Amino acid sequence: NMSGDLDITLAYDPRIATRYALQAAKDLRRWKSGKAPKKLIDEIDEALKLGAVNSGLRIAEIPELGEQGVFKALSDGEKGGWIQKNVDRYWSGVRGFTDWRENILRLASYRYFLDRINAGETEGIYAASDRTAIDAITDPKRRAARLGRDLVGDYGNISAGGQWLRRRMIPFYSWIEINAPRYYRMLKNIPHEGQTKGRGRRSAAIALKKGATFAVKVQALYLLATLWNEMFMRALDDEEELEARLLARSRRQLHLMLGRRSDGTIISLRFEGALSDALEWFNFHDYPQDIRDLIEGRADAQDVAGEAVRAPIERGVNSLEPFIKTTIETGLGFSTWPSIFRARPVRDRGEHVARVFSLDRLYNRVRGIVTDEPRKPVRPSGPAAAFLYLTLLYQTDPGEAAYWEARGLTFDWLRDQGREAPTIRPTRRANALYYYRRALQWGDQEAAEGWRARYFELGGTVKGLGQSIRRSHPLGSIPKKDRERFMATLSKRDRELIDRGLQWWVNWAEAPK
Repeated sequence: NMSGDLDITLAYDPRIATRYALQAAKDLRRWKSGKAPKKLIDEIDEALKLGAVNSGLRIAEIPELGEQGVFKALSDGEKGGWIQKNVDRYWSGVRGFTDWRENILRLASYRYFLDRINAGETEGIYAASDRTAIDAITDPKRRAARLGRDLVGDYGNISAGGQWLRRRMIPFYSWIEINAPRYYRMLKNIPHEGQTKGRGRRSAAIALKKGATFAVKVQALYLLATLWNEMFMRALDDEEELEARLLARSRRQLHLMLGRRSDGTIISLRFEGALSDALEWFNFHDYPQDIRDLIEGRADAQDVAGEAVRAPIERGVNSLEPFIKTTIETGLGFSTWPSIFRARPVRDRGEHVARVFSLDRLYNRVRGIVTDEPRKPVRPSGPAAAFLYLTLLYQTDPGEAAYWEARGLTFDWLRDQGREAPTIRPTRRANALYYYRRALQWGDQEAAEGWRARYFELGGTVKGLGQSIRRSHPLGSIPKKDRERFMATLSKRDRELIDRGLQWWVNWAEAPK
């Protein structure tokens, strides 16, 4: 959310973030603490009345915690009880922090526009607003409030149909409706920015220069993130390994590479901007990589067009209300995330439900203590590092990701040939075998022995173990006589993905006993 809010302000004028945001953050803290001078209190109170602040995502889309599900049952208990006190204390804390964070750029934008208007720029300031609506506002403060609200996003000002979707189907629909149109209006307003009545339009050359400047600023977040990944992390070759997940579209979101652990997993921080989110509807959210893929022959125009067609379907399905969606997926045994066209088996239903609350890694940590589930050999040291790994950072095994994407390619090919693709629905015995091989791969001998014993307890045999491993080959679903024909249909990018998935499978299947 922070990167999304930052993106749009950088696109219009970086001064909002570099010159105004820090002071806005300090002033909001002072105002919230009740220790602010009267002049500041009056200013922020007026900004509240004008809607310049406190109209963010949390206000519009996140209801009171005590009114929701299990929390309602807790808060309906004995008044003043310790459960209710702790729930209220938690919600009050995170709500206050979220309101403060969201209002930093809102107050900064309001002050920025007001300063420009008070300096005499009473015309030619439109930003991401409708020009007709702005021209109709004569009061400087109201005009500044409207400009700032439209730029950062007015989550409460959506259509009646959007409100219905937000309540019933797509919880965070407000963001979808307000985000993309902002860039369209900013682009549409370029010829009018800085113009005054009676002055006439600037020359075409100047208008072109303004458009080029806007194009650079609108990609500021892309440029900064790419510069970081290319200059500081290139030596680790992380970006090349992340290409193993090219078909897992949602993993192509803007990210900051933070390094690699000694077990080979890649650590990254999602850093998605508002522009990236808008372009995701057409699968253009990582267009620099798409262009590089085309130039280097890793993909062709058909690959790009196919992903563009699938993108709105993917986005629509994965934007649905998470509890309903998770309930359906848990019952079917397949997850549509990250791709509905590459549905993956739900290996552990408890973990799948925990993922809705971003507690899947914590669930696995607790479950591992109980069932001796294999763990990666490298663990974060200290409580601060553990918190980051469990809540904010992504850890990805690029080889395993490539393996599952490779299997998805074989299933697609079989369907194209009119054949029935195998259904992956892990049984308890299959899960025991999977964790047994995974424990061996990670060198967790104690867990491996436990899962091997569990496999045989569930009816597994030595012969069946070998057969299962052979069938799990990335190309195992395709008869050997057809594999050459299958490989001939793949792009260079897909063949690289198959190779990386095969390498991971070999390490998994041949892990030392």
